[in-house]
Amino acid sequence: MKPRVPTPEKDQVIELAMVHWSVELRTMLRAVSILLPADSNPAEHVNGIPVAALKHAGIPATRWASASSWFGDCDAVVAHQADFDKAFVERHLTVDVPWICTREDVTWPKPSPGESLTAIALAHGVAIVAAHRALNDCLALMRLLEAVPDIDERLAAGYEHAKLPKLRMVSLAPFEQKDIVKEHGFKWDSARKQWWRVMAREDAEVLPFDTKPLD
Repeated sequence: MKPRVPTPEKDQVIELAMVHWSVELRTMLRAVSILLPADSNPAEHVNGIPVAALKHAGIPATRWASASSWFGDCDAVVAHQADFDKAFVERHLTVDVPWICTREDVTWPKPSPGESLTAIALAHGVAIVAAHRALNDCLALMRLLEAVPDIDERLAAGYEHAKLPKLRMVSLAPFEQKDIVKEHGFKWDSARKQWWRVMAREDAEVLPFDTKPLD
């Protein structure tokens, strides 16, 4: 059985991590990792965060308040699978800057065998030395940005792409092409019996198979 995908309605944030990265200077200006209080951690076997640490993490409101200033100091939030992070953050904070998704909005110069942050980073020669903690993922993404010489232009293009409306597109490819569909980031919806992905209509038009927006 596949693990359930966390949702803002049923799950809570137990760790916040952010890196303030300068596009102009191509360097990190500051970084922070903040634990949030919780009585349990179902993913402890993955992230290694002991429940005892979460029980002494401080007051949630002050933790989120300390993070809010970071969003005010930046021109955009860059995240991998940004819609996932955005859904959790915006339950607690109002973020007035755009989100750029490094999976959906940024075109990387080298092909990768998958769309995960790990796959893209390794394809660009960026080693993943640690994972499964929020700050580790932020630092991996930062090193990936630093590995691309024209990342300023790619982020600028990603900024414009992020403004495009995103739709839930459903694959119309025959079953025999399911591996190709999966390679293009589509997920299987067992309830509706269909492959789907949230993406811009413009991106769907260049796929090697037909799609349609979900009714």
